[in-house]
Amino acid sequence: MRYPSSSVLAEAKFAVARLQEAKGQPEIALRTYEELVKAGGAGSAAASEAGTRRDYLLAKHPELAKLAAAATTTTRPAPPS
Repeated sequence: MRYPSSSVLAEAKFAVARLQEAKGQPEIALRTYEELVKAGGAGSAAASEAGTRRDYLLAKHPELAKLAAAATTTTRPAPPS
């Protein structure tokens, strides 16, 4: 990607997540929101909105709680030395 930290990219990902919700794909939308929250930061409007939508999805679909818990506890493997 040319500008991976661009706010336009975050806004586009947020729009994609909203479309995933509209298409009845809450699991995929939740993953996309989680990515935005992790990548965002305290000052990111998209990350803040994604956190709000994530909370809404979890309230509407309690069965997604396992998926959300797995997303927050998943760690990446250490890079090769």
